[in-house]
Amino acid sequence: MSVVTSLRSSLLGVFAAASLAVTGCDAAAHATRPRGDTAPARPTPARTPPAAQHHRKSGTTKPTRATAAPVVPRRTPTRANPLRVLLVGDSVAGSFAPGLERALTPWGARFRDRSFPGFGLTSTSPGFLSDGTPWPSRFEEWPSVVDSTVRAFDPDVVFAYVGDWDQIDRVALGRRIKAFSPEWRQWYHDVLDLYVRHLTARGAHVYWVLLTKDVRPEQQRINDAVNREFLALEARVPDRVTTVSIDRAIVPNGPFVQQMHLPDGRAIDVWKLLHFTPEGADLVGNALVHDLGATWGLAG
Repeated sequence: MSVVTSLRSSLLGVFAAASLAVTGCDAAAHATRPRGDTAPARPTPARTPPAAQHHRKSGTTKPTRATAAPVVPRRTPTRANPLRVLLVGDSVAGSFAPGLERALTPWGARFRDRSFPGFGLTSTSPGFLSDGTPWPSRFEEWPSVVDSTVRAFDPDVVFAYVGDWDQIDRVALGRRIKAFSPEWRQWYHDVLDLYVRHLTARGAHVYWVLLTKDVRPEQQRINDAVNREFLALEARVPDRVTTVSIDRAIVPNGPFVQQMHLPDGRAIDVWKLLHFTPEGADLVGNALVHDLGATWGLAG
């Protein structure tokens, strides 16, 4: 799913309204009362969600079996000092943030949401929408925002969902750079590396959520191109970044769907106005927490 390249002037107002409706930025951390320095008790989940899938083979977004290098936790979370999970990204991340927080709560983990509507790593440069409409620069202060969050919250795990706002031509390096050109790829390569350095400054591990499938063939090709950059990032720094796909949780039968049926027969809306519904957010949150698994003490 993409927000930028499919926008037209007639949709800008709708997207703005949807973005403003996504709240929860900098959600308060939910600390668990200390009960001694022992491992967290194992809750009994209502059901086991589909795992978000690891990706390792560069150049593809097709589901694969987990082949990523094992993640080595920087510490063992305890009841007294529980797992700390940070979410960063755009309004799509903000729309599944409540589901991720709900999935983490039974494990006593602390959670903070630092997603912002319209955020993209290339948003610091002015750009042009696909119809030529100029788009202003934003979020020039993201390095200081990330740094202050990492210092204050000291996350063990960071989930990152960006890319929807990184698909348009930008004015950078003193000229207009066409999206996905060799020059853009080198620029984006450097921006991604910088972002990861800021996110992992205190030793956190980043789980990079790949862009989801899209029903539109052209947009799917764009999403694949962005995802290849994320997979290349993982290949450069596998000790700090692991890519994960949530497609198995939200499009289990292959193609993108607006509505899906759960195993119990209920039909739910997964998306609404380009963002996850509460039910869709729960699917994503459960899948991501399942993906953390035994590595972070969230399995049993």
